[in-house]
Amino acid sequence: MQILRVPLEQIEKRRVGEIDAKIADIEARGKMVEEVQTRATAITNLLDDINVNLEMLGEQRAVIDHVGEKLARLDFMVQEAQNTLRALQREREVAERIEQGIKSLRKHSGESKLA
Repeated sequence: MQILRVPLEQIEKRRVGEIDAKIADIEARGKMVEEVQTRATAITNLLDDINVNLEMLGEQRAVIDHVGEKLARLDFMVQEAQNTLRALQREREVAERIEQGIKSLRKHSGESKLA
């Protein structure tokens, strides 16, 4: 019986050693899983931040597009105003020439009456 006990104790010790090694391996893998989960959470948070930034950029782009449209309309209005101003300046020049012509005619007709 004692002869059987020694091999059984050795088998038991060996089994306990194997079980301890497996437990250590499982615990190490559990730590690796925790690290992976931590990294996955960090990556998820980073992706969420990127999505928020992309949304903000989209909104800012919409604002910039809107401002660009307003700027284009304003530029068109400025061009129209400049064209109107040029036309008014030409009309003013014509009116001044007409006025000078009228004054000249009055002056010549006044001189004709005196002579």
